[in-house]
Amino acid sequence: MLNWNSGAVALYDGIGAVPQREWTTYRLSGPPLDELAGPR
Repeated sequence: MLNWNSGAVALYDGIGAVPQREWTTYRLSGPPLDELAGPR
């Protein structure tokens, strides 16, 4: 879930879930993704 989704945060908090702070999310898009994918 996205951290700004207050409804989802409330749901997970309400059922006793604990956020995993040790995870880091990355996104690769645009030219860097095209370069990684290589020639088509």
